[in-house]
Amino acid sequence: MRNKQVRGGIERKFLRAILWVGVVPMTLALTIGYVFAREGQWIATQQNQATSAQKTAEGMWLALQARQMMAGRAAMDAEIVAALRGDYGDDHSRVVSLLMRMQEEAAAIGEVDSSFILYDRKGAPLVSTEALGEADEFLPEWLESVTRTTFVEPYLFQKNQRYMTRILSPVHDPDTGELLGFLAEDQGVQELLVFVLGQRQERDQGVRDQNEYQVVFAGENRAFAVYLEDTAEGRTPVLRYDEVDPRLRGRLLRAGDRQFDSFFLLRYTANRQTRPVMMAYHRIPRDAPLFLVVYRPVSSVFANINLGAVITLVVSGLVIAVFCVIGYRIVNNNIIRPVSLLNEGAQIIRQGDFDLKLKIATGDEIEELANSFNKMASALRQNIKQLEESEEKYRRLITSMRDGIYQTDAAWAVTFLNPAGAAFLGFEAPEDAIGASFREMFVDRSDYDQISGELTDGRFVEHRRVWVRNASGRHICVEISANGIQDEAGAFAGVEGSFRDVTQNVHLETQARERSERISAINQ
Repeated sequence: MRNKQVRGGIERKFLRAILWVGVVPMTLALTIGYVFAREGQWIATQQNQATSAQKTAEGMWLALQARQMMAGRAAMDAEIVAALRGDYGDDHSRVVSLLMRMQEEAAAIGEVDSSFILYDRKGAPLVSTEALGEADEFLPEWLESVTRTTFVEPYLFQKNQRYMTRILSPVHDPDTGELLGFLAEDQGVQELLVFVLGQRQERDQGVRDQNEYQVVFAGENRAFAVYLEDTAEGRTPVLRYDEVDPRLRGRLLRAGDRQFDSFFLLRYTANRQTRPVMMAYHRIPRDAPLFLVVYRPVSSVFANINLGAVITLVVSGLVIAVFCVIGYRIVNNNIIRPVSLLNEGAQIIRQGDFDLKLKIATGDEIEELANSFNKMASALRQNIKQLEESEEKYRRLITSMRDGIYQTDAAWAVTFLNPAGAAFLGFEAPEDAIGASFREMFVDRSDYDQISGELTDGRFVEHRRVWVRNASGRHICVEISANGIQDEAGAFAGVEGSFRDVTQNVHLETQARERSERISAINQ
């Protein structure tokens, strides 16, 4: 059981060392690398979105400016000027023919959704190439604000299920510069929007752009977004019209004169999905609340990094696991198992088997330790053999002595007695005397008090004759020698010494003394 605990302790320390030396630094390095990679990806994505928004918005604005220039030139046509000056009276057929021809020319070069309306100087419609509707009403503020060819609100609107933008050009008298009226051209931007918003569908070499594009109008009174809905391959892309997320609208309204920006939205709703996104926008006209918005879900921004982090983590974990297994096998074969053998050898030696010889061939300090262990076992075997021989010699000596050898504790209870002493005191065997009170054996208590006092004071008692009572109750006279035993603190811990039975000598001396006294009395 102890072997398992020690072995488990070494294994835990080894695994803990691997944890601190390998796993923790590797995890810290991976974490730092992951954080820096995310930060780098974040910055790169912001820059990419800002560049995409800028380039796309500028490209869209260049295309719209070309249309604006064409509309401005149309407003300078002599027949339009003549019609507004009243040169043709109420006959506008020539102007209608001109506008229809311009519409056909626009269709021929690709502007398939172009229509014209001619207004007088007060904004009343005079001629139109299509039936007029509510969206064709001339707004009063245009009389003051439109002094040159420009795009006017609504900058993007639907007309007959088509996305249009309106260009309004003031018509002036070339001779006097007087304002004669206005020429409005509603140009279709369906193809342009599909082109702009379809950036993410296919790029060079078929690489798919992860960004999503929207054209957003964020006015004070109304706001909307136009985006291109994904369709199956081979089908015509579909433009969708949707409300602007309030968080984005608020940000665009607070933009003021700012032309572009990049930021993060925690919850952005678009295309019926609400997600955290990274976003950038760029104004299309510099002075209008019409924006090209580029955004990308955060999940796709860090998808590759997260995948790489997972792969790196798995590979690193496998590499660390392989090294752990290899390291564990090396440590187990060269440290844990030899130490376990040393421990088991120590247990065997503790049980008294000194013939054990460990065979450990690790070629290092543990092998030297095993050799030292074998030498120690051999030395212990020799020392114990010598001790046993010495013990046997002294046992025979003590056993063969005719004097009693004894030893007591501090209470004078017998802790050792040789066979001669046991015989003197009336015990059948020395073991029967163990625990007997030597103090109770004194016949005369004063003898005990005197001897005990001398021994407690540290003196030695030698050849003192006292009468004792043996186990059978017979009084015998013994000649005792004793020495006090002290413990490590110097306190009295017991008595040791020897004694011999001198009862017969005492009797003989008494008889001799009595005989001498009788002879002395006869001689007198």
